[in-house]
Amino acid sequence: MVEIDFFYESVYKLTDEVFTLNSEIEVRQLSIAGIKIECRFAGDTLIPFVIPALEHLIEDSSETELTYKIDIWDSESTHVGFPSSPCGIDDILVRGELDGFCSERFEAAFFTHARMLTLIDHDTKHGIVCLVSFSNIPAFEIACPLRGILSWILRRNETAMIHAASVGTPDGFVLIGGNSGAGKSSTALRSLAGGLFYMGDDICAISNKNKIPTVYGVYSSGKILSADLKHFPNLKSSVHGHYEEFYEKEVYYFNNRFNKQLLKSGEIKAVIIPHQDSKLEISFEKISYANVLSIICSSTKNLLPKAGHEIFHILSSILHQTPCYRFNLGNNPKLISNSLTEFISSLKQTSR
Repeated sequence: MVEIDFFYESVYKLTDEVFTLNSEIEVRQLSIAGIKIECRFAGDTLIPFVIPALEHLIEDSSETELTYKIDIWDSESTHVGFPSSPCGIDDILVRGELDGFCSERFEAAFFTHARMLTLIDHDTKHGIVCLVSFSNIPAFEIACPLRGILSWILRRNETAMIHAASVGTPDGFVLIGGNSGAGKSSTALRSLAGGLFYMGDDICAISNKNKIPTVYGVYSSGKILSADLKHFPNLKSSVHGHYEEFYEKEVYYFNNRFNKQLLKSGEIKAVIIPHQDSKLEISFEKISYANVLSIICSSTKNLLPKAGHEIFHILSSILHQTPCYRFNLGNNPKLISNSLTEFISSLKQTSR
């Protein structure tokens, strides 16, 4: 316990030093699922890598009471040494958790691909995200920045970040689950291009407070294979950049062009799992909630640090109230957005 306390104290002390020495502190206030979060940057170096995907969540803090604070800095631009590792590489778990350095009060993860340390003290509601260099940030982290620490904050507030997409109409939203490559992103992006509301193509947040299944938009970004870019001509102006070469994916930011379609929350009317089979017509087939629960929970656990039983509990409670379907995508992708609009409308009629 002494070793754990010393590690966290040293990182917080170092972070205080960074912000004391830096005269150009930048602040952005976010609101996610009703939770107010202040992001402080030691200079403006990391802002282009963090804020664009979260820009739709920025609010004026003068009217709201802040709940959490996250200090964000990098060693290269601040000229302050990166925190010493409290453990060896073998003690870093597959999703980045630092084995033996997490507790009810503290959570920490080190993402080796980004050389990024993330930690939080839940008692003080103060988090830190520290990178060795901004040049190390992979494009996935740019598309879904701060996902580790945001998932921890949301989980403490009866809300779960999950590996799923979500789109909708004024009649409600569908949650789109599935493993990587199942068609979540392409379905969500075609829906956005077709005029539907958009809550994300890969990660969103859910809650079931007061037994109202609710989805929250976290990121106003999207990703698609470079080879498929030709199928989304009206999204080209939103392209930011691409993944590492072997992923060949493009990253989009939608806040400027599609701001009116980026909602912060909506009621979940159904959960769907895309199924790609060009031999089938577009259709919706009812499937068991247990199958959907297994798919979304397993893919979420592979993506987010410390994703565990809280996510299972929240998702399970939603699926017990919400119909689940296999969404056969058919052989004409241009029909997807209209099909989802009609499907969501039919759910409204059925519930009457």
